[in-house]
Amino acid sequence: MIDYWFRGDSSIVETTVADVQEASRKGIPVYLATNQDHMRAIYLMQTMALGDEVDGIVYSAKAGCRKPKPEFFAFAAREFGRQPGELLLVDDTLPNIEAARSAGWKAVHWDGTERLSTILHRSVS
Repeated sequence: MIDYWFRGDSSIVETTVADVQEASRKGIPVYLATNQDHMRAIYLMQTMALGDEVDGIVYSAKAGCRKPKPEFFAFAAREFGRQPGELLLVDDTLPNIEAARSAGWKAVHWDGTERLSTILHRSVS
């Protein structure tokens, strides 16, 4: 049942993967910050091979809390080894954007109409 759920609720957007690869070539680290349980995080990183594309993942089960809790963003900054002002959250949920900004992160609401590369170019440059 879990395998069916994971496969049915997972898809790779090739343009986004290409944008992550481009960011990596430019020396921009990319991490996933997501609300997931342990099994789903492993599935994303290993089975879907996102671990080959990103620099790491912080997820809610590991953090002990979910986005948009302030503790999630503090945990993620520690895990990433970065100061909050060095971090950019690109997320499709407005409460997560607001919480990241309150935690000192930069944050961009992503509604899917813009390529990730465009957001990164504008936000990181």
